[in-house]
Amino acid sequence: MLALRPNCEHCGTDLPPDTDLARICSFECTFCRECATWEFLGICPNCGGEFVTRPRRPTAKLETSPASTEIIRQEHDLEAHQRRVNERLVAGDLPDQTWLVSFANERIPNDTGYAQTAELMDSLASQQPGFLGVDSVRGDDGDGITVSRWSSVAALVAWRRLGAHAEARGRGRSEWYASYRSDVTRVDRTAEFRHTTA
Repeated sequence: MLALRPNCEHCGTDLPPDTDLARICSFECTFCRECATWEFLGICPNCGGEFVTRPRRPTAKLETSPASTEIIRQEHDLEAHQRRVNERLVAGDLPDQTWLVSFANERIPNDTGYAQTAELMDSLASQQPGFLGVDSVRGDDGDGITVSRWSSVAALVAWRRLGAHAEARGRGRSEWYASYRSDVTRVDRTAEFRHTTA
């Protein structure tokens, strides 16, 4: 039975048993979503295993099987951990997963530098470790969506932190988009179909 530990062991954030913001490894090391993703790149700093979302125990079951109240805090060498994870990413040694980053957006009528930047981003993304592919469509009304696929949290975080990509996002907010929304999710199932003609 999971202990349902009450806090992020890195930053101390409260993680009550009904939250969906807790992330755990197979040893139940417990972190908040922000630390697990942005600080530890989806990989536990204690055991090197992947993080998953901690399941929530039904409220009725908490009466007979309550969550732990033991506070656990540990110090972690973030720089060393991130270096190790990125080395594993380059070596193809991270757990085999698929993560999607969807970018739904509404363009404003300004094409200055947009096409060139979009082409550059596609080229740079395809060169990143862990890049699995990208699909993009845009309607005549200016609404569009781009969905990129990555092999791990570490891969998509590395792409987000790339200097040229950060610069492009800044130009997007100031020059090219009226609005946008970005969602990140792990893929549990993929189905494909391709029509063929005789």
